[in-house]
Amino acid sequence: MPNITEGLTSQQKQVLRFLAEARTVQAGDILFQEGQPAQGCFQVLAGEVEILAKDSDDKPFVAITAGDGDLFGLGGALDTAMLRPVTARATRMTSLLELPVNPVKVFRESFGPAPASLLLHNVVKAVCETFYRMVDSSVRLPTFRQKSFPSAAAFQGEWLGKIEAAVPKGILRSLFGERTWEAGKAILPQGTISDHFYYMDEGTVECIRVIKGIRTSMATLKAPSTFGHLSFFSNAPQPFGTVAVTPVKARGCSRRDFESFLRQKPEAAIELLDALVNLLLSRMAGEEKRLSSIVAKEE
Repeated sequence: MPNITEGLTSQQKQVLRFLAEARTVQAGDILFQEGQPAQGCFQVLAGEVEILAKDSDDKPFVAITAGDGDLFGLGGALDTAMLRPVTARATRMTSLLELPVNPVKVFRESFGPAPASLLLHNVVKAVCETFYRMVDSSVRLPTFRQKSFPSAAAFQGEWLGKIEAAVPKGILRSLFGERTWEAGKAILPQGTISDHFYYMDEGTVECIRVIKGIRTSMATLKAPSTFGHLSFFSNAPQPFGTVAVTPVKARGCSRRDFESFLRQKPEAAIELLDALVNLLLSRMAGEEKRLSSIVAKEE
């Protein structure tokens, strides 16, 4: 389960606890609804919350559930201008913590850029873990396994340009080493934990999931785009393999180099991570739409 306090000092953890509000809700209570302005995020202490999206017929379905220790609603702690893309509802009596403000902003003002970048890194890892669970849920549905799913905007990248606009190019060049692959070459195998994540400058890759011998094309990514980040930040096995369709040129960042970057360039790290987490949140909204169309077919 994600832990956004990992690596923080005792004093910094106390500040987070001070900012958080303890709540107890009953079965059926709504914590937030789709379309509401986003304010704050939540962590389940004990109990369960279901995250409800809507299918193409506007019928609600359970996209994922949040159990003990899980975080949800993270977008609301980072961007209060966004509208909630889903509804959160308790399935039974649940104790939780609500963080009603942007903790990264508070940390930056109170402790400086280094602790703020560390906290934001933890948030990115939590978002990637949630996204990973969502993707894993969708590809396990029978309809998804039976046919390839078309390429979707949720998996395609405008964020390379956003990050390059936020972070000096010299820093990006030093952080991301260039790699190339010929057409047909496997880049990231399914089931392995990725030690790199990549920005693709040129080419096309295909994301392929194999379940019980059935090969499913999940998406086709065209440059500029990214891949490997879900496994990289969630430290979970690749939910699908990545194969070069055409010759590919990409820039890869290793785990060791990224951790060094967090320590040595915290201000730049905040800009990079902020751009990344906002893109991931938009991709999650896209994945919810993909999942909703699959659920509608199941019914």
